[in-house]
Amino acid sequence: MFFSDYRDDVQKDLLWAKKRLEIIFEHNAAGIFLVDHNRDIIMVNQRYCDIVGFTKEELIGQNACFCHISQESCEAFGQYFLKARDGEEVKLEYFIKKKGCDGVWTEFFGSKIELDEGHYGVIWSIIDISERKLAEETIKDSERRLSAFSKVTGEAIFFTDKGICIEANESAKKMFGYSFDEVVLGNLITDLFAQESRELFKSNMLSGYEKPFDALAIKKDGSKFWCEVYGRNFNYQEKDIRVTSIVDISKRKNTEEELKKAKKQAEDANEAKSNFLANMSHEIRTPMNAIIGMSHLCLGTQLNPQQHNYIEMVNTSAQLLLSIINAILDFSKIEAGKLELESIPFKLDEVLNNLSNLVSIKAQEKGLEILFDVDPNMPVHLIGDPLRLGQILLNLTGNALKFTESGEIVVLIRSVQTTEETVELEVTVKDTGIGMTHDQQLKLFQSFSQADASTTRKFGGSGLGLAISKHLVQLMEGRIWVESEPDKGSSFYFTIVLGRDFRNKEKLQSEFPMDLEKLKVLVVDDVASVRHMLAATLRSFSFRVTCVDSGEAALEALGKNPEDDPYRLVLMDYIMPGMNGMEATRRIKESSRTANIPTIIMVTALSRDEVIDKAEEIGLDSFLTKPITPSDLLDNIMKTLNGKGGLLGCSPSSDHWKINTLEAIKGAQVLLVEDNTINQVLAQDLLTQAGLRVTIAENGKQAVDLAGKTAFDAVLMDLQMPEMDGFEATRAIRSNKSIIQPSIIAMTANAMAGDRERCLAAGMDDHVAKPIKPEILFETLIKWISAFEREPVISQSPQELTPEDLLDQKPGLPTDLVGIDIEAGLRRTGENCELYVTLLKHLVKDHGNDDQVIIDAIEQNDIILAHRTAHTLKGVAGGIGALALYDSGQHLETALKENQSSLFKPLIAIVTKDLREIVEDLQKKIMPPLPVGTEHKSFQPGDREKLASLMEELQLLAKEMDPDVDEKAEEISQLLHLHGSGHETLGNTLSDQAANLNFEEVLETLKKLKETIKTYILS
Repeated sequence: MFFSDYRDDVQKDLLWAKKRLEIIFEHNAAGIFLVDHNRDIIMVNQRYCDIVGFTKEELIGQNACFCHISQESCEAFGQYFLKARDGEEVKLEYFIKKKGCDGVWTEFFGSKIELDEGHYGVIWSIIDISERKLAEETIKDSERRLSAFSKVTGEAIFFTDKGICIEANESAKKMFGYSFDEVVLGNLITDLFAQESRELFKSNMLSGYEKPFDALAIKKDGSKFWCEVYGRNFNYQEKDIRVTSIVDISKRKNTEEELKKAKKQAEDANEAKSNFLANMSHEIRTPMNAIIGMSHLCLGTQLNPQQHNYIEMVNTSAQLLLSIINAILDFSKIEAGKLELESIPFKLDEVLNNLSNLVSIKAQEKGLEILFDVDPNMPVHLIGDPLRLGQILLNLTGNALKFTESGEIVVLIRSVQTTEETVELEVTVKDTGIGMTHDQQLKLFQSFSQADASTTRKFGGSGLGLAISKHLVQLMEGRIWVESEPDKGSSFYFTIVLGRDFRNKEKLQSEFPMDLEKLKVLVVDDVASVRHMLAATLRSFSFRVTCVDSGEAALEALGKNPEDDPYRLVLMDYIMPGMNGMEATRRIKESSRTANIPTIIMVTALSRDEVIDKAEEIGLDSFLTKPITPSDLLDNIMKTLNGKGGLLGCSPSSDHWKINTLEAIKGAQVLLVEDNTINQVLAQDLLTQAGLRVTIAENGKQAVDLAGKTAFDAVLMDLQMPEMDGFEATRAIRSNKSIIQPSIIAMTANAMAGDRERCLAAGMDDHVAKPIKPEILFETLIKWISAFEREPVISQSPQELTPEDLLDQKPGLPTDLVGIDIEAGLRRTGENCELYVTLLKHLVKDHGNDDQVIIDAIEQNDIILAHRTAHTLKGVAGGIGALALYDSGQHLETALKENQSSLFKPLIAIVTKDLREIVEDLQKKIMPPLPVGTEHKSFQPGDREKLASLMEELQLLAKEMDPDVDEKAEEISQLLHLHGSGHETLGNTLSDQAANLNFEEVLETLKKLKETIKTYILS
């Protein structure tokens, strides 16, 4: 009993001790936790839980290092635990983790405690000292920064009283190079600044202005430097003290100057690039104007199918070349933010037809099929920019052609969303080409970038097409993207939003003739996608459609043709495996079972020249060239079934290319200002055929003079010209208030971003870019010329005759010319004999002395002029059929270009021989005849005196740089022509030089003229 009672007392004592310990734990303001000899937590209070964010259940049983941040911290804590367990009082600070945040700073106090006999633990109390730590760190940080600032700051700090320095820091003395006394004692702070900055400093100081400003300061040695000044006023011992901080910003200023220079260089480089693009545009567009314009005129004549196809290819190829130039110029416009879209009514089919004309030739060459899969039910009368839409389609389709060697290219167009006002189109251009990897796709739509660096070398291209297309699509409120896999082709997608044009009704089923309702049609094509596209389009017209995939299947289907419901139309593909379309058509026409088929239309990707001969042999009714638009298909079917189509209707026609009279403004007076002879002739021919009266000025100065004398309805103004450019000429005309102001239209090869704005700013009314598109030029003229009754002008289009007929009917053109292939020359001018004679005369007048110009240029070491003259002469020779002169001119041009000086003399001799033969023969045969009895006769005494007097007067005028030299030179030239002296070429040269006010050249030519005709003067 005794032992039992003792045990109970001990247990009661232990329970009470435990209870007291728990009370101490729970009611202590500090966090407390008890750790046993193994460093495991065996008891914690709530305050500790609050500090570390864990619950008691999460803490009890955990090692004491549970809340430590790192292993190093835990190991250090272990050392302190041993010290505390051994009876040493321990105090330490630790950053421990807290649940849900980074951690807290705490202060630990540890004391030894006996847990049971022989086992001791440690009781730890902790307090949260985070706020204290933060305050301490803030103070320490401020002290550190203040200390560092006081030692290393580069700012000069001055304390001034009424502008007089009373104190300065060490940096101030170092910055300005003064000692303490020199800086402080009684000196005005304004003395430290350059004269141009003192007033600014004073005004800031007196007004108490506290914002920093830049000023120019002066050091003790007199050198100047830029600094940033900041001042602030404060009251100290009843004094108004101003503290001024000064920072040396010389390096910053130098950097700013360098940046300004770099910016100026970049702007200059950009301007140089723009000028280069403008000049390149002008230089390329000028000959392109002739190529496109002359081919247009030639297509307006009666040509056989092969000739028409060849010339149309020339015109199309020139347009493709022009598209490359336009891509570069468009990119420049994009960079300048000047690219804008038109908003005009157009028909989608017309855009697709233009696309077909541009890409079908290349597709035929590669044996590819291009298909247009257009939803027949979508709106086709739209409002937007058809040119830019066509540009996007051409870029994408052109790329597809470039990277596809076999198969097909499909242009699929669907309406995504249609409202009363707008339609959103989704366009897909899908090919069966080489495809792209994912990495290659990432490089697309960037300027001058292509899928592979080798692409340009293998396939060509500038890398601008897709970048420009992306920009255009964005302007049309759409987006563009690509899906592709290597060796599986590519699909380019883009969406655009266009307006709907309700002025033109869409073709509706109800408008079809009743006898076309439910027309029974057989489609024969081996390509499934073509059959699907044709069937969908035909069914949208309410036709009943059956499709087969071969000629044999077509014969079988037609052989089962019921008499009460026969097929009335067959759409037959040409190229098919086994039996081709021609053979299938022949058998259908010959078979007694299928001979009642009334109409067969051949659908082919080949050109009409390859089809038409065979088609006529077998009695084919009509044919369509792929790609086909829905409207093309319907129009061809209706015309063929109505007997208005057929092969004759499909033959090339000149009507599209003919220049029609502009009835509304017929007889209007137009001033053409143009310095290029070929462009003069071309534009004059176009305008005259359109029924307009044309006056030509070769430069801006002549244009101003003519505009002051004649009331022109319009002026077509070139921009880059000698003597006076188009801008200056326009301003001069506009400043003449005494005349009726004409409409002035820029007609120039300049098509850079900003050119139109510059034209309008100079006073012009509109801008037409070269190469000239007759329809655009005429639309612009109609827009700006008022319509009223005028005296009609006789306009006669070139006669479509053979060269022999032309020679018979045009006595002005001899039957033979030395050194000239007349038939070749006539072909180059579209068989326009009158135009050809004009060009021959221009050769004599403008280039008859080019050999001498080249010789003089070489003597004066002006190889650039010599090369340019040889190049021009070669081009003119080729244009008139002077083949020998063309070859010799080309050889000389190459030698000059490569500076092969040893070849100059022999090559010039050949050019001179070829040119002299041609010029002398033309002077005899096509130049205006001399009065009877004056051919090549010697000068009479009165004439000799007159010529001598004129040359002396001209020499005096040229030396004095008198503008009247042109009249005097013209008199001399006329006198030389009148007497047939044999030196008319020098007279022409003299006249041209004087007209351009090239005084030094006039004196040189005059000297040569005096020497060459000395015998006439002395005789």
